Amino acid sequence: MKKFLEEFKAFALKGNVMDMSIGVIIGASFGNIVTSLTDNFINPLIQVFTGGMGEDGVTIGGTFKIAGVSFNYGAFLSAVINFIIMAFILFCLLKAINKAMSLGKKQEEAKPAEDPADVNARLKALTDQPIWEVNDDYYENEILKYYDEKCRASKEVFEKAKDVIPGGVQHNLAFNKPFPVCFTKAEGAYLFDKDGNEYIDFLQAGGPTILGSNWGPVKEAVEELINTCGPVTGLLHEAEYLIANEIHACMPGVEMFRMLGSGTESDMAALRIARLATGHKHIIKLGGGYHGW
Repeated sequence: MKKFLEEFKAFALKGNVMDMSIGVIIGASFGNIVTSLTDNFINPLIQVFTGGMGEDGVTIGGTFKIAGVSFNYGAFLSAVINFIIMAFILFCLLKAINKAMSLGKKQEEAKPAEDPADVNARLKALTDQPIWEVNDDYYENEILKYYDEKCRASKEVFEKAKDVIPGGVQHNLAFNKPFPVCFTKAEGAYLFDKDGNEYIDFLQAGGPTILGSNWGPVKEAVEELINTCGPVTGLLHEAEYLIANEIHACMPGVEMFRMLGSGTESDMAALRIARLATGHKHIIKLGGGYHGW
C-alpha cells in the first residue's frame, strides 16, 4: 500500500506531459461522476468540520476576513478534493492500462521462435532459385512504369534534394535507377516509401540491422538512452564498455574493440595498425571490391 501511495504521489506531482495529456482526455469522461461524488458525498461529510455548506449548496462552506477582505477557503478545499479524486482515478486507470500492455508484451515475447531447420530450409529453397536478370524490355515496360506511376512522391523529394545534396543522396548505397525511392518507415523485414508502397528489405542497411529494422528491444534501449543522455555527448558512457565486452565475449579473437564513424575510417585505422605490427609498408587492395567493413 505504501508503494502504491508513493507511486500515486509521484504521478500527481511530476507533471509528465504524456501522462497529463492522457489524463485530460480520459478525465473529461469522468468529470460529472467526480463532481457528483464530491458535491453529494464528500462535501457533506467535511462540512461538519469546516462550518457547513456554502450558499451555493455545492462548495464547502468556510470563510475568514482580513482587513475587510473575505477569503473563501471552502471553495478552495472543494477544488483540491476534486483534483485529488480525479488524479487518483486517472492514476488507477493508467496503472491498469500499463499493466495490461505489459502483460500483452510478455505474452508476445513468450511466443515460440521459428524452428531454425525450417527457416534454413526455406532460405535454401530461395537461394537455390536460378538468378533472374532484368532485361531491357522488362526495365522499360515494367520497372520504369512502376516508378512513374507509383513513386511520384519519391521522385519529387529526390528532385528537391538534388538542389542541396550532390547527387541527391547522402550515400551512394541509396541511389538506384531511375531515381532513389524515398522511404518513410522500416519495420522488421519491410520498408515503406513516401507513396505508401511496401517492400521486402533484402538490403538491411548493407548488413548491420541483422535483427531487422526497428526491432522492439533494440528500439526501446535506444530510446531510453536518448531520453537520458541525448543523441550524443562525445564523452564516455557505460554502454560503450558493455557493447565492447559483449563482442569480446562472443568473439574472443576480438581482444580490443573500438567503434569508428565509418567503414573507411575503420579500414584506415586497421591498415595503420597492420603496418606498425608487421613493419611492412605496402598494402594489397582488390580492385573493385567493397572494403567498407
